[in-house]
Amino acid sequence: MNLESELRELFGRTDEAPWPGERTAYDRFLRRRTRRGRVVTAVTACLALAAMLAGVVLVPRLRPSHVVPAVPGPTKVRVESQGYELQLPAGWKVEKELMGTHTLAAGEVFPGTSIGVPQPAVVGLVLVPRSGRPEGARITITTDDNERLDDSVFRGGSRRADGREYRLHPGANPGELGRYAVMWLDFCYRRTSCGGSVWPRILWVTGSAQSNRDRVLAVMKRIVGALRPITNSRRPPPPPTVPRNTKVLLGTGGSGRTAWEARIEPQGGNSGFSMRFPWLQEHGKKGQGMHWESLSPRDIQQQGTWTLEDCFFWSPGSGVLLSGLARKEVAAVRFELEGQAPATVPTFGRDKGLPWVAYVSPMVRKNSLIHRVVALDGVGMEIGEEHAFQGDRLCGPI
Repeated sequence: MNLESELRELFGRTDEAPWPGERTAYDRFLRRRTRRGRVVTAVTACLALAAMLAGVVLVPRLRPSHVVPAVPGPTKVRVESQGYELQLPAGWKVEKELMGTHTLAAGEVFPGTSIGVPQPAVVGLVLVPRSGRPEGARITITTDDNERLDDSVFRGGSRRADGREYRLHPGANPGELGRYAVMWLDFCYRRTSCGGSVWPRILWVTGSAQSNRDRVLAVMKRIVGALRPITNSRRPPPPPTVPRNTKVLLGTGGSGRTAWEARIEPQGGNSGFSMRFPWLQEHGKKGQGMHWESLSPRDIQQQGTWTLEDCFFWSPGSGVLLSGLARKEVAAVRFELEGQAPATVPTFGRDKGLPWVAYVSPMVRKNSLIHRVVALDGVGMEIGEEHAFQGDRLCGPI
């Protein structure tokens, strides 16, 4: 029941004599309510108009700032080509990634990248405070491959927890805080193959600021200690090997005079890879028909492949057979020959419980010049290369 009905019922139930003005009281009530509704409506309309006009002025002030992002950026960055990862210092962000190129070394694996082909890559970082304070504060991280590394770069410096040397070189000009030199060895330098000789590399942490110099220097030192080695700055694990008495038949192929058997077998107290040729063992001189070489696990790890050469002198016109061992992730091996189409063969022996697989080429013409033996993964990407025969003709004059 609404207020109007309640009042009518109340006035209708009154039995006593009316008090002065009572008969017209209800009509006065209705007139006051109507007037009050008109006033409220007018005030509401005025407030809405004022809010709309104020909104025209206020809306531009509510636009998000382009200086301070609404969502913070990543707190951890990786520069895989230069071998480091960094947890960003609190209150700092990456202003810019420095771009360059990186050539993948044999044995160095980045997904979707072939060895020997320069690829665009992030090679450095520029960090700035998120707040823009201190004014002019900037920290740059770069690397430098230095063949003739001078010991004075680190002399008088300190060592990180992992033993890597570092030293601060003071800045020479106003605003320059100096730069930290950090020893950051490269284990996959393209001239040496991954896992071979270590190549000198310096990681530089350079700072600048117009004020609060000590504060920025402290951040630089924290960065020096927080940098984590990854990819090519980590020493590769020791290459896998097998017990000296290992004896395994990896596979067979060919027929008649060109039949072969690929094996892992011991000789002279050492385990090795051998190619046996049954026809020559049966019909040739004593000791013929077997080519055995002591295993070279480090070469297999560094190059991806390790190849032997056998000249079929007992089968005129047959040519040369190339065979060897590869890392277990190698799915196929490609032989690149001068003036001939490349020959690609699958690897075999994956089910033999060994850390390697084997491969054998098709018959190759004598005196052929081989440029590369290339290891390929399951999708055909290059993951290793071998130049053992570069410049030498197969089974040619010695």
